[in-house]
Amino acid sequence: MKEIGGYFGLDLAVNTPGGYHPQALALNTGRNALEYILRSRGYNKVYLPDFYCDVMLEPLQKLSIPYEFYQIRTDFTFEPFTVHEGACIVYINYFGVQAAYIQLLRALYPTLIVDNAQAFYEMPLPNTDTYYSCRKFFGVPDGAYLYTSAAMSQSLATDVSADRYRHLVGRTDTSASAWYAAYQQAEHALCGLELLQMSPSTVSLLQNISYAPLAAQRRANYELLHKQLQPINQLPLPPHSTGICYPLLYDVRLKSKLIQNKVFVPTYWPNVLKEAPEGSAAHQLAQNLICIPTDHRYNEADMERIVKLILE
Repeated sequence: MKEIGGYFGLDLAVNTPGGYHPQALALNTGRNALEYILRSRGYNKVYLPDFYCDVMLEPLQKLSIPYEFYQIRTDFTFEPFTVHEGACIVYINYFGVQAAYIQLLRALYPTLIVDNAQAFYEMPLPNTDTYYSCRKFFGVPDGAYLYTSAAMSQSLATDVSADRYRHLVGRTDTSASAWYAAYQQAEHALCGLELLQMSPSTVSLLQNISYAPLAAQRRANYELLHKQLQPINQLPLPPHSTGICYPLLYDVRLKSKLIQNKVFVPTYWPNVLKEAPEGSAAHQLAQNLICIPTDHRYNEADMERIVKLILE
């Protein structure tokens, strides 16, 4: 029965009905989107890149599915190999700059799964299981989209996100650094989360967003950085991208310099520094990549400030 009266919840306009991916399944996390694929497809083995986020192991361990790593090169490609019958291969669209390479992979691997957690605005290839993570691009506590033709036999309950907003509201009121511990707690709360449909509050927040101008700002920021940093960048990158950041492979000492100047560049992914051999490409990428924020919160002046810090 509908409740009438009482206090107000958040007032959110519907600017984009259905969110950016209205044809996708709306789930609660990216790792659970991977679990949905594995459960519905019945794969007996998973091949993962060795440059990866260790939360990807959660669904494999939960379902007791064997996995094997393949080695990523410093340009995010890999040496082709045989994927055995009944197995699948997961490839990450690294920093949202690997769309052309993914098209080549799709022709080679019929059981390819594309992890677009770093490429929210990229549309999936036809007949290719593809998933996205929402909180890496927007101020939401959770949420994932999944494109797949497979279907689980049982229906899914709906998640509740009410306890995961503290760091988001805190950053709005004060600063990111003041609420970083709360952010870490919220991230940890996603570990071991049951596979569920996206919560109504996350659905509403994602429908509140006007995506076109945000994507345009992200693209413009990337293009400005690429124009000025391409000569020193050791990575071959496309001229345009709406991916999660601008990845710069240059001088790792710049990381501390940028952070000291309140340009917070993350490390993707710390677990690789412990797991991959020191001489491997994965270890080099995890250690040396400088992942520069390019999202819609920032403008040309912000990008110029970053470029000045790097080149001076």
